[in-house]
Amino acid sequence: MKYSFFVSVNKKFHGWEDCYRHLGEMLLNEKKVKPGFINSVLSREKDYPTGLQISSQLGIAIPHPYDPSLTVEPSIAAAILSEPITASSMADSDECVSVSIVFLLALKASNEHLKLLERIMETCQDEQFLINILRMTDESLVKNALIKKLALNDFK
Repeated sequence: MKYSFFVSVNKKFHGWEDCYRHLGEMLLNEKKVKPGFINSVLSREKDYPTGLQISSQLGIAIPHPYDPSLTVEPSIAAAILSEPITASSMADSDECVSVSIVFLLALKASNEHLKLLERIMETCQDEQFLINILRMTDESLVKNALIKKLALNDFK
């Protein structure tokens, strides 16, 4: 499976919607997703939030759309934030998570989605790796480190 991988580093957002919209626009501008993708992501996130507290100091989010048919080419857009955003917790939507890393997934098949989620969760168990990523400011270094850690060498 070929993936496209995009990274946004050291950006500040005014909330989760702003961040997810930015990442979705990256994919839309590269024609990796269809119009409607961003709204599908935002709608799904409101109904089924994806914030995860990895440790007492670190949270991630893994948003994705309701409708996989809005994906043109399987892709990931990751954001390494300069300041955390607040997102609702996957475990309890009434609780908030302070999110520093976001992986926006644009995938076509649910089995693909589950495999990638598994790899992301394995990566997120390495808290020191995530802390190191948060300190990086060079997008190509972050991209290469994430691709290597996710063990997905077929990313473009």
